[in-house]
Amino acid sequence: MNEFPPIDEELIKRLDALYPITDADLKAPEWERAFLAGQRDDVNRLRTEWKQQEKRNQNNIVRRRA
Repeated sequence: MNEFPPIDEELIKRLDALYPITDADLKAPEWERAFLAGQRDDVNRLRTEWKQQEKRNQNNIVRRRA
């Protein structure tokens, strides 16, 4: 099971708003900084997958037209 299910762009936008890129608060506990970094890593991973899905969809559309 290598492929993700379809990812909606609105989901990426919502997660981006919920978990924005911020500077690390060095006074926060290490576990909290790691947790926040993990949230951003998940958003970035989903965004990468979404872009790949969009590219595959575009390629499929081009092939159908040819």
